[in-house]
Amino acid sequence: MCPSPKPGPNHVRHLIEHLRELSNNPPHPDEIDSFKSYDLPPELQEFADAERYLHGDGFTFAKLTGIHQNQLPELKHMTDAECTVLFDEIHRLLTYFAYEFVFPDNLPVELKYEALKKEWLEPHPYIGPGTNGIIGVEFCSYEPKECPWPAKYCTCHFDD
Repeated sequence: MCPSPKPGPNHVRHLIEHLRELSNNPPHPDEIDSFKSYDLPPELQEFADAERYLHGDGFTFAKLTGIHQNQLPELKHMTDAECTVLFDEIHRLLTYFAYEFVFPDNLPVELKYEALKKEWLEPHPYIGPGTNGIIGVEFCSYEPKECPWPAKYCTCHFDD
């Protein structure tokens, strides 16, 4: 678990340090998932990532990182630079964990950060780093009325 950071200016720095440490020691899927790749018959071992995707547990980013959603600072409590660095570190770690996030081109980092923060408690399959697959995470359903993004950023609004 991420230690409770000291309130104040060091909060973001503590989160970043924790994220960087986690990238050096990521959880192995077999250690945290009820699906165990070693239980597969030998002829299916090469498909362990796909089997985990289909039959494994879903994990929240909070569970995978040990950072509770309420530990992620609100935008109003960060400078633009802190928001950018924190988003970049979160994004880098989760990309390393085999997640691919679909953001519109030119979307401001503040909106990306808020989207990840909202997604923090949603379960996603976890296949782990160094695998053959990726887990796509989309925020827009491509229905303009349900789009989370301002119209000027998302392609779902271009036909309106």
